[in-house]
Amino acid sequence: MTTAFSEFLTHVDDGAPPAAALTLLLLKQKRNSGPQVVDPHLHEQVVQLIVVRRGGGTLTFEDSQHSFHAPAIIVVPSHKLHAFSYEENTERWVVTVAKGYFQEIVTRTPEFSEILAGAHCIQYLDHEREYAELEHVLGKLDWEQKLSARYREIATEALLIDLLVGILRRIQHSHACHAAQHGSYQDVHRRFIQMVEEHHTEHWSLQKFADALGVTLPHLRAVCRSVSGESPIRIINARIVLEAKRCLAYTNLSVSEIAYRLGFEDPAYFARFFKSRSGQTPSLYKAARKGEHRVLEQSESVGGMTRHS
Repeated sequence: MTTAFSEFLTHVDDGAPPAAALTLLLLKQKRNSGPQVVDPHLHEQVVQLIVVRRGGGTLTFEDSQHSFHAPAIIVVPSHKLHAFSYEENTERWVVTVAKGYFQEIVTRTPEFSEILAGAHCIQYLDHEREYAELEHVLGKLDWEQKLSARYREIATEALLIDLLVGILRRIQHSHACHAAQHGSYQDVHRRFIQMVEEHHTEHWSLQKFADALGVTLPHLRAVCRSVSGESPIRIINARIVLEAKRCLAYTNLSVSEIAYRLGFEDPAYFARFFKSRSGQTPSLYKAARKGEHRVLEQSESVGGMTRHS
């Protein structure tokens, strides 16, 4: 067995003050009958894996907050400020591992470093097989902890590694799903922008855009917020304003003609729409741009005369 097993740690569970010295790995089952709040704290010498079997609550990591419900696994690295607010009748396994011992395992299996790369709140579905297997491992680990038989430490480490493998697989699966979702979001956003380009003068409703894309309206909103930070209606309106500016600056069309060209039935409404989004009325914008063009033409004319002199 590794030399780490000859060391000891001071036990710290989720919020409890240090207690008696125990071996490098401790597994406890905890249940709070009423709501329980665990104030912000950190563990300097231990890593914790909290497996929520029933109930739920809210977890705060530094400045980020996460809601969780059973079944779930929470990974708390050392030196990570965290706090809990548990609902009543929340049951959980608390696996406390000495930081030095965990690092020793990582030295032998570097892939496990990903588990401690950041705090994690991993959510499972009810009756999910992966979670059932983790519960089975925890049950065996609990049984081994109560034995004083030979090879108990070897069996305990093997079960801990089995538990870590399950958590690592879930973390990597979550990352892969996030990447796939991000790619899907990018595709929906690209197609939405293309549709806006083709139909912005037709004044489609957001629902019509969503239907054409084959997504729900809430999903379309989520896509636009995630990829561009803008709502879909702001994207559509920005494209209409851009087209209006082009027409005002580079054509001799009147404001009313431009309004009708862009699908507005009321030129006065178009004028209000344009001003609210550009800060100028269409007439003022048109006059300003025409003035710029005249100044530019005069400058070019003077430049030409200078070159001929």
